[in-house]
Amino acid sequence: MLIEQFRVGALAAIESGHVGKDITPWLIECAAGIIEDGETPEEVARREVREETGCDVLDIVPALQYLVSPGGTSETIHVFCAHVTAPEPGSIHGIQEEHEDIRVLVVPVAEAFEWLRTGVVINAMTLIALHWFRDNHAGLRQQWKE
Repeated sequence: MLIEQFRVGALAAIESGHVGKDITPWLIECAAGIIEDGETPEEVARREVREETGCDVLDIVPALQYLVSPGGTSETIHVFCAHVTAPEPGSIHGIQEEHEDIRVLVVPVAEAFEWLRTGVVINAMTLIALHWFRDNHAGLRQQWKE
């Protein structure tokens, strides 16, 4: 399961002419959010999955963490992989006050990996997360089947 949402930064990149004409500001992403005071990265992951997909997390696995651009920022990404309740395909979620308009995408694993290979997914966080998932999905399926 992935999400699709409008990103103003992608629109600015398109308008600058520095990206290809086939790029769209509607990006395919993983659910994500910012850590609020008192929250752990896992709590944020669980909260954002619920807000952005309408799903409940049944189990969650820490995948990896990385520094976004340590030459200029301390921003750190914590990536988790979650086993979730079945979402409503194509349903729209997000927080109205934050003007979120997030569509849930339920795609077969092979299709997500094809999106990775062909450049449909273009944001770094999701690229990194999908590469990790590609390397670990067989073990996760077995773990969650048990």
